[in-house]
Amino acid sequence: MKKLSTLFLLLILLGSCKIVNPDIQPEDSKALWIEIKHTGCYGTCPIYNWKVYANGDLQYQAMRFTEFIGVKEASMSDRELFKFYSSLEDYNLIPIDTTHRDRAIDLPSTILRVYSKNTDNYREVKCMGTCSEVYHKKIFKVEDVLFEIMEEQNRQ
Repeated sequence: MKKLSTLFLLLILLGSCKIVNPDIQPEDSKALWIEIKHTGCYGTCPIYNWKVYANGDLQYQAMRFTEFIGVKEASMSDRELFKFYSSLEDYNLIPIDTTHRDRAIDLPSTILRVYSKNTDNYREVKCMGTCSEVYHKKIFKVEDVLFEIMEEQNRQ
């Protein structure tokens, strides 16, 4: 925690520096960077997507079986982008572990995709219902950070 506080203070003081790892963030600031998808099932599984762009733009698209249906957008500040990126690192979701592959059908899937240079160049992990509970909890915690950022901006 002390290291994180020190790092955060340094980032505030050096505002012109990049706050995320340039090796995993696309060069084009408007490029899609991270995508989290939840697909449907034959029941009432929520279907929605998160898209985070390299410049901090954020999009939540809810399609079925969610409280809200439609698209919400926000733009993350450097502080919020750092908070999001830190949550990915804290829950060991970056770098992406592509060794987990589910082949189940008729189950909802969760897809975490990280783009590097363009939308054709990405690493992903895809879980179809049988991902470990721990992995799903990690993704949901990262999504909580995104929901928190979205709600904070909608209140302003």
